[in-house]
Amino acid sequence: MTLRFAPARLLLSLALAACGASHTVEDGGLAPDAAPPDAAPPDAKPPIALALEAPAALVAGERVAFRLTARFADGATRDATADATWAADNSDIIDCSGGPSDAALPYGGATIVRATLGGQTVEQAVTVTCPYPRFTASIRYQEALAPVRWANAYREDGTQAPFDFRAASCAAEYQDVTAFFLIANAEWCGPCIREINRVGRKAQALREAGGLVVYVVIQNLDYGLATGEVAFRHINRLVGDDSPGVTVGGLDAEPQGVFDNPAIIDTFPTSFVVRKRDMVVVGDSRVSGELDRYFLSMLADLDADWSNPEAIAGLPFDSQCLPGEEEAGEPNDLPEQATPIGFGVHRGGVCAPEPDHYRIEEAGDWTLQLAYDPREVDMAMAPWDDAAGAILEVDGVRVIAHE
Repeated sequence: MTLRFAPARLLLSLALAACGASHTVEDGGLAPDAAPPDAAPPDAKPPIALALEAPAALVAGERVAFRLTARFADGATRDATADATWAADNSDIIDCSGGPSDAALPYGGATIVRATLGGQTVEQAVTVTCPYPRFTASIRYQEALAPVRWANAYREDGTQAPFDFRAASCAAEYQDVTAFFLIANAEWCGPCIREINRVGRKAQALREAGGLVVYVVIQNLDYGLATGEVAFRHINRLVGDDSPGVTVGGLDAEPQGVFDNPAIIDTFPTSFVVRKRDMVVVGDSRVSGELDRYFLSMLADLDADWSNPEAIAGLPFDSQCLPGEEEAGEPNDLPEQATPIGFGVHRGGVCAPEPDHYRIEEAGDWTLQLAYDPREVDMAMAPWDDAAGAILEVDGVRVIAHE
């Protein structure tokens, strides 16, 4: 058995360009006296040069004005902004549907703005940057994440492109993303492999729901800082090239001291959930314990207090048991129903949301191992404290193992 933890007269108005005004066409043609929108005024000679001016700073979420100046053979210049046809390669970044003097900047990114007048076109490459909240050099629950950048990041298919939390916070590329799921891990870390496998299996579902997984491989097998190449090879081997996400290495981080810092991350794996609209850490496994099981639930309410996710969502359960895969000791969903077991191999399945309980009836020392396929299932075992009626705790921490 396997189980998986897991939603009349023709009148047509044409918009000539993303940054242009519109004009009206009736019965399939221009009005007899209409001039093309990029023509010079009838009393003016064609310009010999055009100069496009963009604001010095372009910040997503703001509105700005572009200006076009025309220069003529006699040396005269004229503001030709309203006479030109305007366009931007990406209207998600520069939207001039309201005119070039009131252009909207919906998202961040790089694009090209063009103005055409009298058969001449001038263009300018521009970059819209992202505003970013105040942050600290640490990673703290309910505070904004530092805008760490990687010049060498990998997509799931192996393509390389920089990844920058500041840019990603408002980039047109990530306009459908509402949260980033960060898995800080190391190549040598066994428990990391299990978590990466779990996350990789649901990365597509997360992406469709608005989440983007970012695998931060901090250390390599030799406990040194991992390069982007090493990080990608490690993650790709575990999740494949059809599990969406971004992979980065600890060596390439700028600055390095945010993730490669034992005072901040002292255990692998460590997971964080960052709400994109304000880049605040709304999920932190250092606070809540294992967090990845709740990623999909968190996307439904990123404003909730996820310091105790089990109190909000509980664990999702999807039984994959076939008939007859329940062990002979059932029912054993309650402590008082615990199935007695001794030395040997005992096969069965957890086929309901409730845990299965066992009582070990062997004197002296013994070892208990839990065997399962981590590619298909996530399981854990824990000693039960009869006196407390709960999982055994040592120094306030529940004792839970996965193998």
